[in-house]
Amino acid sequence: MSKETERCHAIENHEKDLKIVQALEAKLGIAVRWTPLSPEWSKTVEMVAKCRYQRCLDNLKALVVSRMFELTKMNMSQM
Repeated sequence: MSKETERCHAIENHEKDLKIVQALEAKLGIAVRWTPLSPEWSKTVEMVAKCRYQRCLDNLKALVVSRMFELTKMNMSQM
């Protein structure tokens, strides 16, 4: 496929996706899109960061508990 054909397909896909987004915005009653300067954008970025941080803490906690369980099992086998 030539570069020009790929470019045309990319433009067509972009236009199709834009129509889908616009239809969804109309269906959900979204009048204004958020921008990086919007307060809603900032709040959402902060919320996502907190969720990631909490997920990492949960994973770390699970690893610590698992390791403690393994160490307990090893200690019991030496008795």
